[in-house]
Amino acid sequence: MNKGTLNQLFFTTVDRHANLPFAFRSKVGGAWIPITHRETSQRVQAISLGLRELGVRAGDRVGIVSENRPEWALTDYACLTARAADVPIYPTLTAKQTEYILRDSEAVAVCCSTDAQVAKVLEVRSGLPALQHVIAFDGSVQRDGVLTLAELEAKGRAAIGKYPDWKREALAVPPDDLATLIYTSGTTGDPKGVMLSHHNIWSNVQAVLQIIPVGAGDACLSMLPLSHSYERMVDYTLFQAGVLINYAESFDTVAANLQEVQPSVVLSVPRLYEKVYARVLENALSGGAVKRARFPAGCHSRRRSPTSSSSRSCRRAPAGRSGFSCPVPRRSRPTSRSSSTRPGSP
Repeated sequence: MNKGTLNQLFFTTVDRHANLPFAFRSKVGGAWIPITHRETSQRVQAISLGLRELGVRAGDRVGIVSENRPEWALTDYACLTARAADVPIYPTLTAKQTEYILRDSEAVAVCCSTDAQVAKVLEVRSGLPALQHVIAFDGSVQRDGVLTLAELEAKGRAAIGKYPDWKREALAVPPDDLATLIYTSGTTGDPKGVMLSHHNIWSNVQAVLQIIPVGAGDACLSMLPLSHSYERMVDYTLFQAGVLINYAESFDTVAANLQEVQPSVVLSVPRLYEKVYARVLENALSGGAVKRARFPAGCHSRRRSPTSSSSRSCRRAPAGRSGFSCPVPRRSRPTSRSSSTRPGSP
């Protein structure tokens, strides 16, 4: 396999799929709002050049503290094309945990989704000597020293004439250049920043596309945190394939969002499917004799299927339907629901 970069992936994809209806969708104000590939290209350039106007240089680190949303992906591609490395941070982390990652990575800028995330960063900003810029995705955020994403994009658009070689420079990034720093959970001490190059991720994407038959006309629901390497790679993969990426409002709304967007493919970790399966099982067993009689007897076990795996998995919904395809254990008779077998973790 030849070596490639995520910048090559980005530019090739927005050109190849320019005629598709949409690249991303998210729910705003109760409605699903789309972003086209053309708009994605334009906004990524604006954000990328806006970062350069702020003084972000090749090799700098930029933090992203946000839930899943299109702005996450746009900022990610903007950092990559600005030749900076982004540092995803879980929005559920505390201010102190966020401070540690921003300080350890020496981030010069951080992009936050909401006012609450901005407040968390400002609370610890005095302990972040390298941090120069705080950017908010939500346009409603109004704080001293905080720039909104719309303002950053305006800076970038105004400066397009100053950077005629932006695309050429972005495409010249070597495959082994640092693309991102992803910090571990820190369960065995302070989190450690894992250095991933463009080719580290790009090669995974190309390998996945050889075995998972997805493409233009498919739609997915992005539900796992983009701060995690798995969902990040999934988004790159689906974006390159031309799949419409719908961002779930939150993990709690996944079931409702599935019904709304009717995805043809869902990529997740086994733990999610186990939770769905457990809920279906609980509803069946508590629904009276008629419902229990309709539910396969072998499903009364809470043990995992012998064919299940702790690896990441993909489930494709049948045509015209949305939902999960969960393996059903095949057993000759019901077993105790108090089985000591513990479900695996993601």
